[in-house]
Amino acid sequence: MPPLARRRLALDAEAHRLAPVPVGLINGTAYGGGAQPPLEPFRVLAALARLLEDRRAADAEVLRIVGPPYPVTGCDLTGDLDAVMKGRRAAIRQTGRITITGVPVPEPAADTAVPPDRRGWTGYEVSSRPSRPVHLIIESLPARTSPLDACQAITKQARSHGWIGSGPDRTERPALPVAQIDDQSRRNKIRIGLVLKPGSDPAAVRDRLAAVDGITTEATWAFPAPPASMLRAWADRYRGEDIAASLDLLHQAIRRDRRREQRNS
Repeated sequence: MPPLARRRLALDAEAHRLAPVPVGLINGTAYGGGAQPPLEPFRVLAALARLLEDRRAADAEVLRIVGPPYPVTGCDLTGDLDAVMKGRRAAIRQTGRITITGVPVPEPAADTAVPPDRRGWTGYEVSSRPSRPVHLIIESLPARTSPLDACQAITKQARSHGWIGSGPDRTERPALPVAQIDDQSRRNKIRIGLVLKPGSDPAAVRDRLAAVDGITTEATWAFPAPPASMLRAWADRYRGEDIAASLDLLHQAIRRDRRREQRNS
């Protein structure tokens, strides 16, 4: 669902108080479990402005303007995005962004008899105080994963060992070497800090975290028609109405929403 200013604008368009706005093209349906991915709002508006200027603009030009699917939550997208933008179905993975802070991980104590990956799990907490030194920060999550979901998934893998493969090829997977989770996420901002166990390699832990279910999700994305054709059809359908003014109002509404989100983050 679009933020406040965009929602009001969409309601005005539905009530015919102004010309239509392309909220559906921008939002897609993936946020609600559908298959159509979102697109970057300003790029959609630029592509529609180009089609209003010249309805014969080539599809390739329209696609260059509109760009690939837009990771609304800031996740990294992998998969055949080109196929999606050509109107074909493809499996797309969304992976939360994980940053290595550069805080040094301590070496394991020389006199300990317990391997670093076997040390006790400390736990996680939700905290509003200034963050403690952490080694990794999860800064974004897939749209359908909450911070609590992510913390629980990490906790499960930090508390127990697992197995990779089956039969004679089965090998033990050590527990995730995370000693503490410090969740300081707020409504408009994801910030999950991770304290690693002594002797851990932050890059290796980051790669393992990226494979945790929930921190990475996979879904099949597809547009109901090639995106360039959808944009062209929308521009042609409403060409006779004062949609240039509506597009400008939507541009302003998006800017207001983003400023509000920045203030609240």
